[in-house]
Parts: sequence; C-alpha cells; structure tokens
Amino acid sequence: MTWCWHPHNHPITRAGVREEDYRCCCNALTIKKGFTIFIILDVICLILSIIGFFLDDDRFRTWAGPLGILGIVMIIIAVLAITTLKPVFMQIYGIVFLVQFVCSVLIAGFIVMIFAFTGFGMTFVRYTNDERERETRVVATWVAIVTMAFFIVYIAVLIWRAVITYRFYQYVRDRQLSIEQEAHPIAYTTVHPTGYHHHVDTTPPTTLPYHHTTVIETK
Repeated sequence: MTWCWHPHNHPITRAGVREEDYRCCCNALTIKKGFTIFIILDVICLILSIIGFFLDDDRFRTWAGPLGILGIVMIIIAVLAITTLKPVFMQIYGIVFLVQFVCSVLIAGFIVMIFAFTGFGMTFVRYTNDERERETRVVATWVAIVTMAFFIVYIAVLIWRAVITYRFYQYVRDRQLSIEQEAHPIAYTTVHPTGYHHHVDTTPPTTLPYHHTTVIETK
C-alpha cells in the first residue's frame, strides 16, 4: 500500500525528485534530516516520560499511559515514513499530528490563561496591601509573564514543526508521483518527411527534461 489517498492535483514538473531540493533551517538541512531530528527529540521525550511513569504518582500515570502509547505509535509511523519514504505513512502521521497539534495548543492555552488571570488579577486585587502581599503579587505577575513567554515560544516551535512535517510530506509525495509518472511513459510513432520511420519514446514534457528519439531507416 502506497497511498491513503492519491493526490491527483499535484503534477510533477521536473525529472525525478531530489532530497536536496527540499530543505529547512535556512537551507542548512534537508527536510528529511530536519524531520528526523524532531523524531529523535520525540524519542528522548518518550524515554523521559517512561521514566516519570514509574517514578511519579498515580495521577501522572493516568495521563502518561495513553499519551505514551500514542507517542510510541507516532514514532513508529514516523520511522516507517523516513525509512520507506512511502506517502501512506506520512498521510497517517499527518492526520494524527494534526489532532495532536490542536490538542496541544488548546491545553497550553488553557494553562496559560489560568496563570495569566491569576498573576495579573492579583495585581489589581488588594486585601491588606502589606509587604508580604505585595511580594506575592510581584511573584505572581512574573510567573504569568514567563508563562506567556513560554507559551509563545512553544507555539512557535509547534508551528515550525508543523511546517517541517508538511514539507517532508511534500517531498515524499512528489517523489512517489515522480516515480509513478516515470513508470508510465507515453510512446507514439510519427512518419518523418524524409521517408524515415521516426519513433519517439518519451514521457510527458512535464516529467523529463529530454526526449529519447530512435530513427529507423525504412527502405
């Protein structure tokens, strides 16, 4: 199985698809290497989560169990996509990643909202206005600011990863489409005005930069 769905609206306009043409990180890395780095980071986070699963309390395990299983499944699918370069694995990974992306943004946004309302709210609410309360308000405000800054960085990294994930899918998709188009060349025959049998064996002009022509004399 090669595809979950076949993208018919993405014709390839050049011969072959090279990995070097799909780059990321200011062209420092190929898109395959960039995607692989994120998967390696996922593996590291998964290992740390497994360690925490056995060290933390039952409340952590309630969430860590399902999330850990989902992480393992996504890593396996990503490794299959990297090693086989089959679009089917990236299409499955993309669907799961999209769900994970939306859930991550909503959860992180909810947490930031709680810290922000708590921190900034204490700035305007005063009870005794003594020294201890003022110090608490300052600490809460700084916690809210740092949390919001962390949220912005977190969202930026998520978007960056989403772009790299989609770019890697584009590479895998275009590569497979190129292979399929090159595997089905168009052959046709014409008669040359000079009396030669002019046989043209070529693929569509949008797939190969040259035409292979064989001239056979028919006397």
